[in-house]
Amino acid sequence: MTASKPTRNAEADPPEAGPTLIEGGFELLVEGENPTLVRRFFTTQRHFIGLIFGGLRAHLRSLPRTRRRGFRFRLLVLLDLLGRPFLDREQAARPFPVQLRKRLETLGPTYIKLGQILSLREDILPAEITSELKNLLDRLPAVPYERFRELVSADLGRDVEQIFAWIEHQPVGSASIGQVQRARLHSGEEVILKLVKPGIRETLRKDVVLLRLLGFILQIFLARLQPKRVINEFCHYTLREVDLRIEADNAETFAANFKDQADIVFPKIYRDFTTENVLCMEFFDGFKPNSERAKSMPLEDKER
Repeated sequence: MTASKPTRNAEADPPEAGPTLIEGGFELLVEGENPTLVRRFFTTQRHFIGLIFGGLRAHLRSLPRTRRRGFRFRLLVLLDLLGRPFLDREQAARPFPVQLRKRLETLGPTYIKLGQILSLREDILPAEITSELKNLLDRLPAVPYERFRELVSADLGRDVEQIFAWIEHQPVGSASIGQVQRARLHSGEEVILKLVKPGIRETLRKDVVLLRLLGFILQIFLARLQPKRVINEFCHYTLREVDLRIEADNAETFAANFKDQADIVFPKIYRDFTTENVLCMEFFDGFKPNSERAKSMPLEDKER
């Protein structure tokens, strides 16, 4: 989780070391002490201010020489100078879409989920932003293999060796809330294991309090847009995602509803190995709808 740090002077700080990678090229998820609500508020505020001034720096860099003159430009330069104490030099050197993605990643699951929603809004956001935010979908920092096994074992109440013949070392995907890895039961069935990442639930609950407070304030000034209702819905559905039993229920409901349609199948849920934090389901070898493999399918198969 993100912890609050003292304000850093970007000119005085050396560049940060690159991220630690685990198998599959995923960045290592760094577990830390869960911050208090007040500390979480100031951390979020710091990143929000940093994003504003980082965006200003990126805008000034993008201006052609012909526009680097006049009162407006000088005013922006002055604001940029005032914002230097809030900037990380490495962050500020990146394009604005990358700054946005990195800050959402740093703030954690709630804001990553918000970024995932924004990545789909190509109707209102520039392509360079939605394209960058698509990196938030399934390539986020992951817990290493041994830690994954430890968490699954603790949640299921027994050693993973008693349940699984093997668990693949490399994650299939790592999103804002969960991490997914392939495994095989001793009975020979190939399965997918989904794990709620450590500390995620506690962070979400603190963020929900802050977001609902924001919604209450925005409702006073922007009542026509109903920000309070929108934020409450976002918080409600995001909190539901950290209970994998709900996801299991939904999968079984859909399977029952479509049982008479042979072309539509849903993975089997293994209830004995499913809890609030762990979901065990049948493995299907498929591909994403926007993958090259999907695009090359015959029209007849696409329309099925």
